[in-house]
Amino acid sequence: IFARELGATGVRVLAVCPGPIATGFFADKKPDLTRDEMDNPKAIVEEVLRAFDRGKRVLIPGKLSVRLTAFFTRLIPRALVAQYGESVVRKLNHV
Repeated sequence: IFARELGATGVRVLAVCPGPIATGFFADKKPDLTRDEMDNPKAIVEEVLRAFDRGKRVLIPGKLSVRLTAFFTRLIPRALVAQYGESVVRKLNHV
């Protein structure tokens, strides 16, 4: 919506929806994921910049599993999506 609203002003909008990225964000969370299971920050930034240069409006960068998860959440009931999201957050936060 914002991309269309701002298009005439020359402002470009790109919504980026990544999965877990191996950064300091998780330093105090002790996730059950290893750094190898997370996306590489440099690779994500490069993918985002390419998408921005191409004029994309939405990008789900990174591993195929993240992209598939984003796609399949459109096909299943929201209650299941919320339950899955909670389990992912628990895994990342090691709660």
